[in-house]
Amino acid sequence: MVKGAVGAPTSRPLRRDAELNLERILVAAQDVFAEGGYDVSMEQIATRAGVGVGTLYRRFPNKESLLAAIVETAGGRARQLAETVLAECAAEQGIFEFMRRCVGIPSSLRALVSLSPRLAETHLTMVALIAPPVDRLLARARAAGAIRADVTFSDIAVILMSVRSVEDRCGEKQGERHLQLLIDGLTPTTSALPHRPLPRAVLDELLIRG
Repeated sequence: MVKGAVGAPTSRPLRRDAELNLERILVAAQDVFAEGGYDVSMEQIATRAGVGVGTLYRRFPNKESLLAAIVETAGGRARQLAETVLAECAAEQGIFEFMRRCVGIPSSLRALVSLSPRLAETHLTMVALIAPPVDRLLARARAAGAIRADVTFSDIAVILMSVRSVEDRCGEKQGERHLQLLIDGLTPTTSALPHRPLPRAVLDELLIRG
């Protein structure tokens, strides 16, 4: 009886501690990978997260599994972001608001997914999950006359890649300026875009290579 009374209250805090540890690990790993690349050690990640190495290895037996979890988490956030914008924003503003918010999602790991077939597959699965709500945002914007009729998901992805590149090289403010210039270029016009949009298969290959 006494033993049961003592043991029961500890189960829920332990589960909460485990959740907090996982959050700390994923945030720390993302930062450490961004700073040092794939060659960083699990020990460095554990130290940054403030957890024991044993705790880290119990969650993730190797760096590949840890990277896969980060990619999946980022993809889930991007999809949720698109769904939120669909629910909250007017048709004529949704796709542009998604782009502004999406630029803030860390992208430093996109080059690392090429290190293993498993990570590449994980990354492409996440992109495939994000595409449908973004396509709905585009369809709504087209119906509202707010965006060029010939803009595709691939165009949006390439624009976001270019903005992130500007941010990496020139800073966040210049990234925001570049994004607004590109958004202005997406508005309806009588001119036609030269060439066809980037095929999805080519886009996927670019995303894998980073």
